Amino acid sequence: MDGNAKRIDNLLQATASPNYVDNDSPGLSELTADRSPVSREAHSEILTYFSSLVPEGPPGGPDTDWFFFHYKEICGFTNKTTGRFQATLPPPFNRLLEDHLLFYIRVLSPYFRSIGPSYAAFTAINDPRDLFIRLSYDLGGEESEMLKRWSAGLLRKEQTEILEMVLRKMYVELKTLLVDIQADTKEVRSRELVRILWRTREVVRCLVQRLRSERLEVLLCRYLGEEEINWKVVRGVDDAQRKWENRMEESRKHMLTQYMDWLAAGKSWGES
Repeated sequence: MDGNAKRIDNLLQATASPNYVDNDSPGLSELTADRSPVSREAHSEILTYFSSLVPEGPPGGPDTDWFFFHYKEICGFTNKTTGRFQATLPPPFNRLLEDHLLFYIRVLSPYFRSIGPSYAAFTAINDPRDLFIRLSYDLGGEESEMLKRWSAGLLRKEQTEILEMVLRKMYVELKTLLVDIQADTKEVRSRELVRILWRTREVVRCLVQRLRSERLEVLLCRYLGEEEINWKVVRGVDDAQRKWENRMEESRKHMLTQYMDWLAAGKSWGES
């Protein structure tokens, strides 16, 4: 282990932050470049990112950032074993995975570190950082449909191109929201962030589950690659989608309010 890796590893072990280490996990020095599917340059940048972080709150709290555990799994570790490396993402997505991880540490994480704990109201299911991380699992986690297709030699070039275009368009949208424009408030920006991520996850999961027609895949590739956009159609679809999402959000808030009222009254969920 070189001096820099040892310094970083000692720092992380000393913090005992739930972000980085637990009793069953390997130290940072074991996350070597040969275990990672990303380039050595990207791997080095990710390790440097870990060294820049400070301890956070208890595991599962609103400040918990699970990126270290995610990268540990990408490098072939799990929380309880240090077995051999097993690919969980089809190799055609390796470059996209690298850009996905780098976008997280260069854009998404710095934004949330800059605004502090104001996003603590997000539940685990709506934490934008967690939603972003889970997108890489949607592309091809262990036992996923995409990994099975690639292993069987059935993953077509058009399928990977469509998913890559969807993700890269999302990166542009997120960067515009977080860096290039000034939203009214942090809350508005965070809500839009969740909205974008949920939409992208639904599109990715739909494509993964239903893409079977090579002809349709070719047409989608051609459409997504077009420079000209019919903004009237885009705005119409966006308006309809927002109305549906707002109704769903109100429904979730109503159910949560009911649940909290029942808890306060000492009742079980669903008890009248």
